[in-house]
Amino acid sequence: MLASDSVYLYRNLAEHKPSATFSKADYPANIKNQERMIQLAGSPDRVVPGHDALQFQKFATKGRVAKIK
Repeated sequence: MLASDSVYLYRNLAEHKPSATFSKADYPANIKNQERMIQLAGSPDRVVPGHDALQFQKFATKGRVAKIK
């Protein structure tokens, strides 16, 4: 599942922390949405953050493009 801006980094998922761009009032909803994405994807390993450079280590790359299967 492509998380886009709802999950910026793999660290957000691992530590159950909201994305930094949300205001404190939005934190509970962001965490709830992360939990829902994990539920729908079946595993946190199947949720792809929108802005994490670790994607280029996790997935095959060609230049600046990561191929996600």
